[in-house]
Amino acid sequence: MASISYISQRCRADRWLVRSPALLVLLTLPVVQFAASASAQTPGTLVWHNEVHLDVGRFHPEHTDAAAGRVVAVGHQIGAGGELGVRVQTFRASTGELLWEQQYDLAGRIERPEDVIVTPTNVVVVGRAQSSPGGDHDILVLNYAAVSGNLLWSSYYDRAGFDDVASAVDIQGRRVVVAGHSAFDPDGDVDAIVQRYDLFDGSLLWTDFVDLAGEFDTANDVVIAGSRAVIVGHGSQIDGSEDLLVAGYNLKSGTNLWTNTYDVDFLAHGLAAAGQGNIVYVVGNEFNDPTGLDMLVQAYAADSGMLLWSDSYDSDGGADVAFDVDVAGDVVVATGAGGPAPFLDNMLTRAYDTTTGTLLWSDEHDVAGGSDVAWAVDISGGVAVIAGTSIDNNNHDWIVRAHDLTSGVLFWQERLDVSAGLDQAWDVTHFDGMTFVVGDTQEAGTGSAGTHSDGTVRAYIR
Repeated sequence: MASISYISQRCRADRWLVRSPALLVLLTLPVVQFAASASAQTPGTLVWHNEVHLDVGRFHPEHTDAAAGRVVAVGHQIGAGGELGVRVQTFRASTGELLWEQQYDLAGRIERPEDVIVTPTNVVVVGRAQSSPGGDHDILVLNYAAVSGNLLWSSYYDRAGFDDVASAVDIQGRRVVVAGHSAFDPDGDVDAIVQRYDLFDGSLLWTDFVDLAGEFDTANDVVIAGSRAVIVGHGSQIDGSEDLLVAGYNLKSGTNLWTNTYDVDFLAHGLAAAGQGNIVYVVGNEFNDPTGLDMLVQAYAADSGMLLWSDSYDSDGGADVAFDVDVAGDVVVATGAGGPAPFLDNMLTRAYDTTTGTLLWSDEHDVAGGSDVAWAVDISGGVAVIAGTSIDNNNHDWIVRAHDLTSGVLFWQERLDVSAGLDQAWDVTHFDGMTFVVGDTQEAGTGSAGTHSDGTVRAYIR
């Protein structure tokens, strides 16, 4: 059995590339707990830090969410033989105390999480899992009790004996909506899929597919807006072009209410979405000749599918893309990367008026002249926090930046470089005035261990 070491400590922050698409060991260790002092209330102060180091294999937390005083980190764990499994950790938000952790790993199979959502009572993880060693992938849904960590139910979905993958999940009450893609035949007919499960017992209540032209279609995100579920992704046409895909469903019955596609000049992708009221905000990219690949931000009416406004941004004639979006009040924030082709040179963040689409502020951040990418954004308390990665001469740094939501003024930032290794911040969430970021940090090992990559969670005063 591989040994596992945890580090939980209170310390202060040092002020200062495209992400891949888409085992049970319980260990009780003493945890350092602290009470926040007055000096610790400075925004950007690092309150606690937790690492998981495996002597054999690696843990990569890529997704996080928080509720009811608990923050959850979810990622894939790579075993000694290269096999993948799901690892879920839950911490006390205020102190970093490890409350529970679970691993989901069926011997000889590959399981990988793609999203997590946390409620006061449940932790729901979705992704993919092999139905048998070396076999096709099925949609995987895992539901854990938020307090105890007990696995309440798990679900596999296999449509036709080919690969099925869940990319995203959203919850309203006991309604769990999952979106992704489903292969129908071995010749490349892949459809976007959306499903609704019952939170209490895992029953699959309805399923629907979107097939634009018998090619490759996928849903990359899903948002519940009132009585509707809206999926966002992209689909391929016969001529090889790719359209941004948005579709709305009756949440209760699963009836498809509307389906829209968007394509200006051959290619458009919807990569992430966020909802507020009856509006769903969609981000991704589109190809515009001659400006190249541009960041795309749009707003759709959830009840009708009407496109309310759209913005396409080209930073310097190169490749620009938005990977994540969040919304609060009158402001929607999209974040990603941009710069001269073919590289994503700068972290790129743009904020818009939710109603009109008017640009409120924009930030392009170049850390050290290399490639910089913002993977995630989270809004709370009038602050937009960006998490990402900076690459300089193959040295990856963990980057966190906090902006005033309305003006874009930079409140604080952290650039973490453990030992000139692979440090990457993948996702960000919040609870009760604190920001939580998950990712990887790497430091030099000793002896046969060489360098090792640790799964890392860092908690800051927002």
